[in-house]
Amino acid sequence: MSNHSAHWQKNTLFLTFISLLLGIMIMMAVNTNAAAEVKVDNDAAELIAYIENIESETAALQEEIKNTRARIEQVQAGQMEDQALTSAAGETLAELNSRAGLTELTGPGLIITLDDNSVGAELAQKNNPSTYNPASYIVHDKDILYIVRAIAGAAEAVSVNEIRVVDTTTIRCVGTVILVNSTRLAPPYEIRAIGDIAALTAALTNSGRYNSLLYTNIPVKYTEAASLTVPAYTGAYTINYSQSEE
Repeated sequence: MSNHSAHWQKNTLFLTFISLLLGIMIMMAVNTNAAAEVKVDNDAAELIAYIENIESETAALQEEIKNTRARIEQVQAGQMEDQALTSAAGETLAELNSRAGLTELTGPGLIITLDDNSVGAELAQKNNPSTYNPASYIVHDKDILYIVRAIAGAAEAVSVNEIRVVDTTTIRCVGTVILVNSTRLAPPYEIRAIGDIAALTAALTNSGRYNSLLYTNIPVKYTEAASLTVPAYTGAYTINYSQSEE
């Protein structure tokens, strides 16, 4: 073999080795890139799954918050309704208590005073002892009763000597003593009536009993009051249909 031929073979072997080495290096680079791409793809998939999981949990929390707010609003609405019902019930109860006379009342009205005619009785007994009738000079239960009845329609509240008059009140006479709600009263008798002063005055002065008392000289008078107080009823409630009649 000539030197030229031997040199050519060496070059060929060298080039073959270089080519083989280059091929191996290219294959290693391709494999490395492929592995990197797989790793990147795997990381991206995990990240997407994680984000989707977070989004799902966030949506669930938002739905729970929405439901909780709805329950809170429902409870608050119920509480407001309960408060409204309680307030309405309280107002109704207060109105019923006022109508039943269970609460003290203050307002404008009339003070009507009736008293026995002691001076007239003394003169009649002295000057006409044979015809003297003591019953003609004193206030009777019917006098108080009919005065109260006369003004009742115009009055918001009425009392007789600080005794509240209600629907079940009895005004009657036991001997010479007048009882109002079973309480003994002594003259003078003060009737307090709260209401429109003009209406009360008209009801009083147009009543037959008031004018009869004036005619028989029983001391009866009334005064207007810008503000007076009628106490609350403190007795027991019992239905009583018996009442003094003329």
